[in-house]
Amino acid sequence: MTKVFRISGADPGLKGAIAFADVSGDGFANVVVYDMPVSTLIDGRPLPDEVQVSAILAAEKPDMAVIEHVGPRPKTGAASEWRFAMGFSALRSAFRLHFAARGNGPATFLIDPKAWKTPLGLTSDKALSLDLARKIFPSLATALARAKDDGRAEALLLLEFYRREVLPRGAAGVEVC
Repeated sequence: MTKVFRISGADPGLKGAIAFADVSGDGFANVVVYDMPVSTLIDGRPLPDEVQVSAILAAEKPDMAVIEHVGPRPKTGAASEWRFAMGFSALRSAFRLHFAARGNGPATFLIDPKAWKTPLGLTSDKALSLDLARKIFPSLATALARAKDDGRAEALLLLEFYRREVLPRGAAGVEVC
């Protein structure tokens, strides 16, 4: 019998998403995807909401997470980059605290966008991500119908990357970049 893990894939950012699935080498079951929960701060600007992320994690109970390890985006301003980094840190912290409370240790796998997209035949083109996610997760095609659903698609595709590239090697959850 193939061991089944509850895995989360997270595409950080205000338009990102968090996906969950029971995964084995054979495929996926019980797949769900959530848009990134966002709250508005006192200055009126939005940020990913780590409290809402924590509530989702408590309900979904993942065994580990694959989180896209984002870096600076050269065409954005310093203030935007600072907020983006704050959002990534809030998301990562919510996952780390969830796993620490469960005694999982460092059950996060941080992965550079090119490192996970290349093995799946993807580029920075979000339409390609949407097309592939619809093929792999046909039951979620309506949740992936719009161009702005690319965060959902990429969160789901992080699960596929883990199933295809990490799970066969028996790699445990580790904090890597």
